[in-house]
Amino acid sequence: MGVILFWFGFSVVVGIAASNRGRSGFGWFLLSLLISPLLSLILVLVMKDLSEVEPPRRERIIIRERGPLLEIPDAEESRVDKLERLARLREKGLLSEGEYEREKRRLLG
Repeated sequence: MGVILFWFGFSVVVGIAASNRGRSGFGWFLLSLLISPLLSLILVLVMKDLSEVEPPRRERIIIRERGPLLEIPDAEESRVDKLERLARLREKGLLSEGEYEREKRRLLG
């Protein structure tokens, strides 16, 4: 009886550890019940921590020698929205002042 409680308790720990690392806690809990909780814990700790992965950026920057620097995914955006997006990219340091001015002239001209 003690071994079963230890197995179950250690499986809960594996589920919590997996959840904290950006993985499915319940899935890893079930997996650790089926296989060894110790083996599951080792796998969780060795695998890449998904909670630290940066989510994909909404703005896509395309750097080319010729052509637009900024590709706006939604073609129905107004000029004001596009200019605001350019300003945010410049504030974040993703666009230099020259790139910002060039794209602003392209949008307004």
